[in-house]
Amino acid sequence: MEFDDMFHVLKPALNSNSCVPTLHFEWDEWRVHRYYVPFEGEAFARLGQLTGRANAALAYASGEWILHRFAAVNHDETPRLYLEACWAANVHWAYFPYVEIDEDRWRGPVRGPLLIMMAIAGDAYFGLDDDAAIQARSLWMRNLALHVLPDSGAYLAWFDASLARLEHHHRKDQHPETEDMLSPLPEGMGAPPPRELFDTSQPYEPSHDAERLDAYLRGLDPDASPFLAGADALAGLDAFVGTPYRYR
Repeated sequence: MEFDDMFHVLKPALNSNSCVPTLHFEWDEWRVHRYYVPFEGEAFARLGQLTGRANAALAYASGEWILHRFAAVNHDETPRLYLEACWAANVHWAYFPYVEIDEDRWRGPVRGPLLIMMAIAGDAYFGLDDDAAIQARSLWMRNLALHVLPDSGAYLAWFDASLARLEHHHRKDQHPETEDMLSPLPEGMGAPPPRELFDTSQPYEPSHDAERLDAYLRGLDPDASPFLAGADALAGLDAFVGTPYRYR
């Protein structure tokens, strides 16, 4: 079985009508928290039953909807490369060293939401020391998507279908894997879901997950990304075991 190893926006987002040049939503740089922070307690509890990496992956997959929503008006590759690195970090944290984003370059109703998308995605990885409730990030990203998308129907149908898949395959009680002693991540992170799980236009078979994750890593080019760690740097880390940009 062959897998596409290139990063492309998930088909449900790509096939939606969300990529439009018009901007219908409010955007106040001084009050951006209100566009994504509120969330329902029931949804928070439901997502709390999933592993950490399942929640992170759901946040990243929702981020792809936001990325695609602005594709007609944003031609800066930074958000795409950032999400690409986040997906890699969900396989192993060492793939994505911390990098500051120059926030002053990301203002306004197009670049501002993309900045918040990157901030939420990064917080699902870098911010767990301050707040280990990683499910907040998948809900924040959902709220941000609902705020900026021109029509929420297709996104909500996709979100519900993706959540159902995660509940079937990536609950905490199904994944007792522990983090290695050198990992900065908390326990309960579980195994990484591949991006293909979130392509709800296609059947999903978890027995191919290792192949999918390996194909994704092999398709990355750390030399072309400001966010991915180089293979030589990874090989020199005691915390990294195995061949860089291969899955196990």
